[in-house]
Parts: sequence; C-alpha cells; structure tokens
Amino acid sequence: MVISSCVTGMNSSGIAAAGGMGKYLAELITTGEPSMDFWNIDIRRFVNLHNNKKFLRDRVKETLGRLLTQ
Repeated sequence: MVISSCVTGMNSSGIAAAGGMGKYLAELITTGEPSMDFWNIDIRRFVNLHNNKKFLRDRVKETLGRLLTQ
C-alpha cells in the first residue's frame, strides 16, 4: 500500500480519526500493513467514473445529505 493513499481523501472524518490514524500509519510504515481494514477511506477504491463531472455534480448532493444526517 502506498502511504499517501492511506492518509488522503478523508473529509471531516479525518479530524475525528486523527489520533487513531497515527497508530495505523505507524503500523503501515513498520509492518507494511495496518491491523485494521481501511478500504472505506483508501483512495484506490475510486475508478475513472468518479472523475466524471456530471457524476460528481449529481453525487455530491447525495453525499452531503448523507453526511449531515448521520
């Protein structure tokens, strides 16, 4: 895993998770793998579709609504 992919793309959840992310980043550096699955925040989960302006414009409305209602 590329280290930058582990710590990028985290919206406000990055602030809330900052303390724990340090631990898992240290694990990634020292052992090559964190002890927890971070696929939900891994930048590699995105594909070319996610770089389409129409898709992004439509999706951002849904994403913001879901973020604020949790």
